[in-house]
Amino acid sequence: MQVAPTNLTLTVNTIIGEASQRLTVTGRRVDGSTVDLTAAPGTNYASSDLTVCNFGGERGRVFAGAAGACTITVTNGGLSAQAFVTVSTFTPIALATIAIPSYANNVDASGDFVYVAAGATGLQVVGVSNPQNPLIVGSLDTPGNANDVRIVGELAFIADGSSGLRIINIADPTHPMSVGFLDTPGEAQDVMIAGAYAYVADGAAGLQIMNISNPAAPSLVGTLDTAGTARGVDVVGTLAVVADGPPSNAVRIINVSNPASPQLVGSVALPGDVKDVVVRDTFAYVAAFTAGLQVVDFSTPTNPRIVGSLPSSFVPRDVEVSGQFALFAEQIFPNAVPIVDVTTPAAPIFRANLNFAPLGDYAGTGTALNPPFVYMTVVFSIC
Repeated sequence: MQVAPTNLTLTVNTIIGEASQRLTVTGRRVDGSTVDLTAAPGTNYASSDLTVCNFGGERGRVFAGAAGACTITVTNGGLSAQAFVTVSTFTPIALATIAIPSYANNVDASGDFVYVAAGATGLQVVGVSNPQNPLIVGSLDTPGNANDVRIVGELAFIADGSSGLRIINIADPTHPMSVGFLDTPGEAQDVMIAGAYAYVADGAAGLQIMNISNPAAPSLVGTLDTAGTARGVDVVGTLAVVADGPPSNAVRIINVSNPASPQLVGSVALPGDVKDVVVRDTFAYVAAFTAGLQVVDFSTPTNPRIVGSLPSSFVPRDVEVSGQFALFAEQIFPNAVPIVDVTTPAAPIFRANLNFAPLGDYAGTGTALNPPFVYMTVVFSIC
């Protein structure tokens, strides 16, 4: 009889609060064939220290307890095998902060660099190869107000306020170079890239869709005016989801299967002051400011509906989703990233604040994830 893995490390992230892994127990018959004994009758599991390693209802699954080491002994029919388990804990901590010229509106990250849409000073590039000592290594002023940035390969796409979309080559992050641009009729506030198209939330002018297959000469291919102020946009498949702010706070579901002729197919009114949206599968996670997190199910695009919310825990301005967690840049907590478990979108659970308060007291404006790190832009700094 064998157990795998024979050496196992379980790390408990204090935000999640638990860690586990299932062992696999295999019996080898004299004829060379094998049988899975993990959940078989007669297979028993024992821990040398139940405070470090213990068990749940699923046979073979080991749960972490206190930090330390233990031995799991598996027996069946006079045979035995052992697995050696080490348990550790991890608590997310604030590492560093750096001042950004002008107003740090939003952020994206790729590799060892963080890219900040820094308002009147355009694009600011921060080197984070040493996360405890971030440095501004490059910059490029843009003619408008850089509100958002999206990194795709060697290009940075900037939602540049009254100057529309700006495309910047960041093959050398220390020397970003302007490649192309396309003005828009409104105030470009957010940008998302999907395939050969850029989708821009253009304020009062609604959604603008641009062909970026030639970055040096992007072209406008489609537009759809929304009833409110388009502030955020995400794309999944043939649908664009727009976070539409005042005077008509809502999520708009737009069919973009033909980018030249986007069609509004569904809307749902939201409370609060809609700021941003991120889509995963058929759920839209909306930063609704005074209404907190709002979760919209658009599995039926013509009938999107609110299925979950955390209306009073925090006041978010930006949202990103990674795995089971939604993370926010928000207004009330001093320099903190609220973390919400969205494993069940209809029942989001507030888990913790990633506390940047020791680094200063700022209001969050944007957030980006590049695991294992989270980056937050705040007024005049990035953490």
